[in-house]
Amino acid sequence: MTRTLTFFICGLCGLCAPFLIVGCNSGNDQANNETQAEEKMTQISVSLLHQMVESNQKLFLLDVRTEPEFDDTRLSFTDLRISYDSLKDALDQLPEDKAIYIYCFCRSGRRSDIAAEILRQNGYINAINVTGGIIAWGDAGYNVVRGSDQ
Repeated sequence: MTRTLTFFICGLCGLCAPFLIVGCNSGNDQANNETQAEEKMTQISVSLLHQMVESNQKLFLLDVRTEPEFDDTRLSFTDLRISYDSLKDALDQLPEDKAIYIYCFCRSGRRSDIAAEILRQNGYINAINVTGGIIAWGDAGYNVVRGSDQ
């Protein structure tokens, strides 16, 4: 279903509240289907990531937390750690293949969402945010490496 949002604002005084009209198109037109097929996955849950790890799927995990956070608690399968605020200056450390799936991970999912967007803006078309980050990972009972376990 396609939803169309249209805003109308009074042209006389500009102070009138905008009117919102929502139209729905339940038609199954080809353009709508092609648009949906082109949409890229930009988020993944920790449970789905865990399933991928457990089934030995090849993936690239980028931890975008700070070094002290990483040293305190991390995932055993982390490929690279670059603080999200340094990411733009460290793109040369990432794989050259810009079609690779890069799963961005942080404490709660906020910084990794920003990092995934930075990667997409720089051509990495499959940059994916792991929602909930290491907090959600731990809350789900999945294993983490603690600083003293290293």
